[in-house]
Amino acid sequence: MEPSREQEPSPRLPRVLIVEDEGTVEDLLRAVFEGEVDVEAKSFPKGEDAITMLEKRGDSEPIDVLITDLGLNDGPESGFNVAEVFKKKYPNAKIIFLTGSAYKVTEKYTPEQRKALNMKVVSKPCSPMALLAMVKPPTVTHAT
Repeated sequence: MEPSREQEPSPRLPRVLIVEDEGTVEDLLRAVFEGEVDVEAKSFPKGEDAITMLEKRGDSEPIDVLITDLGLNDGPESGFNVAEVFKKKYPNAKIIFLTGSAYKVTEKYTPEQRKALNMKVVSKPCSPMALLAMVKPPTVTHAT
């Protein structure tokens, strides 16, 4: 009789939250991430909608990466608000600021703070494939 072997749970797909108010950029990012079989993506055009979703979301489905614009329709620096709510809920998750105002992020957070917060700053325009490379395993540490 062979000893029973417990199967290890299969790794889950990385989950990405995209917050982008420029419709064409949001559509492009969503298409790139939804086209990938090994990434789950959800997008919102408004920071307040993303925050509402984060506040209601249960802990059983953590999000691993936030990609957010800094200046959203909710206000010139509302991406910071989304990032703060996201980081409180998922302290080990990655944040990628995708913005035309990268200097605002570097003014607010020192390089040491950005490293400690697992935060990246990517200037627009950028290659969606470069963002995808930042999100796909092994780059992602699941935020559980």
